[in-house]
Amino acid sequence: MTINEISELQEKCLKKLDDDNLAHDYSNAVADYLKNNKIGDDILRVIIKGVEIDRASNFFDYFETISKKDIKEVWKLLKRNDLFKENYQNNSIKLLAGMIYMALLNNEAIISIAPGIFSEINAIIASKKKSVAPNVYKSILADYCFAELPDKNTALPEWKALKVAPTVVQNFVNYALETVTDDEGLKSKLYINNWLNSGKKYAAGEIRREKIEAKIPKSRLADIQAILAHYTEVEKTAAG
Repeated sequence: MTINEISELQEKCLKKLDDDNLAHDYSNAVADYLKNNKIGDDILRVIIKGVEIDRASNFFDYFETISKKDIKEVWKLLKRNDLFKENYQNNSIKLLAGMIYMALLNNEAIISIAPGIFSEINAIIASKKKSVAPNVYKSILADYCFAELPDKNTALPEWKALKVAPTVVQNFVNYALETVTDDEGLKSKLYINNWLNSGKKYAAGEIRREKIEAKIPKSRLADIQAILAHYTEVEKTAAG
């Protein structure tokens, strides 16, 4: 299918979101296009507009078929897209919440751009338009990210492995903890709350460390870091 044909099919799907056959045809069309064409602004516009149809599942699958270098290029293209920048019908935050969900499932392709994803979702939340109801973004984050996670305890990635700046972690975690607390369906998933609280602790520790290091002369910083790394490894060896 051409972009125009996919767009026409998308319009039909958006008018009949409960039509599984239409959704299936649309999903297959997007998957086929991504498989056989170079990704560009036109298909990204389709993906953003169609988040409510397939939750961008084919887009996420596409990330796993390309190199880390190409993933970063696609991420740059996405951030420059006009619909993404305006958070068209709140679809950008839905897409980002879905990407965080994939990262929490330890999807390495998505984790490779995790710093940017968390920064972008924080920026959208911080710049919330007055026309957006106070809890809309919380419900989107709950629905497109946390509600999709398994009910049983699941090992989520360590915050350090995500390589997200501590201040970004801090801002995201504070908002996400409110989301989890306010959503009745998420209260039973205690491991999510534990993960978010571990992020709060991690961010506070890293911010404190950065403030201390900022006061240390650069000539001495490398030596001190080496000593700390040595004793950390000694402690690990002794404990293990």
